[in-house]
Amino acid sequence: RNVRVGVRAFGHRLGWSVDEPVQPLTRPDFTGMLDPDLTPSQDVESILMLNDFQLADAQTVVPKIGEVKPWGQSPLYLSVLQSLEEFSTADARADRHVIVITDGANYQFIPPTIAGIQKTTDNDVRQAWGSRQTPVHILGLGMDRSQQPEAVGEFTRLCADTGGRFQALTGSTDLARALRELL
Repeated sequence: RNVRVGVRAFGHRLGWSVDEPVQPLTRPDFTGMLDPDLTPSQDVESILMLNDFQLADAQTVVPKIGEVKPWGQSPLYLSVLQSLEEFSTADARADRHVIVITDGANYQFIPPTIAGIQKTTDNDVRQAWGSRQTPVHILGLGMDRSQQPEAVGEFTRLCADTGGRFQALTGSTDLARALRELL
């Protein structure tokens, strides 16, 4: 009751070819519609727009989440930026959070032949956070601090700067516990 929820997926529909000229490739088992101008570095999909959450929403969003599979890149910061921008000034007094579940670093490769697209950085997220003041929590599922120290450090700093926290998780039990604690 009185809860608004939005869900975004990133890096699950498009990847780049390895042959020249580099071209976007759709995940082989993806059957949805795609904007022909979408690139892998911009592959963020709103599965559920931020809105009042009802039981019917859960019944429709859970199967959609089940269809998400990693493919291509991980435009994590772009997804966070879009999530922050979805909050309005009317949400200013609400208990707001952006919760990211990822298995690795933000990654946006943009071929030199593609003009007009820029990478989204952690500083872009901080700038958007300045007008939204919403804690960003990143749950690194399967992220090993020793194998991905740069990403873990970047995520830890970003979460601390936004009033959130980063957690490296080993499995689904840890994920469920972390989500219960945050919510």
